Amino acid sequence: MDTYQILSLLATTFTITISEPCKQWAFDIENDNIKGHWIGTFTEKDGQTEIDFTEDITAKKLVLKLFVKSFLQKQQTQYVFDLKKALQ
Repeated sequence: MDTYQILSLLATTFTITISEPCKQWAFDIENDNIKGHWIGTFTEKDGQTEIDFTEDITAKKLVLKLFVKSFLQKQQTQYVFDLKKALQ
């Protein structure tokens, strides 16, 4: 099992802080390894949807600080893939 699988298996609490359909989605996130805030903003540009992700995530364990950024990038890539699939 790699680091990404281990981080994905943890029970994670998401607390929605902003929910504006088709505009913005934000939440606080926390589990045993990370804590922080994530915002996704959706805007229309030239007939397409542009997505901007902003996150402020802190690893609670020193060893995980090396993996948090790449883990979040992988999760966001999967989110966009799943979103495109759902919209087809």
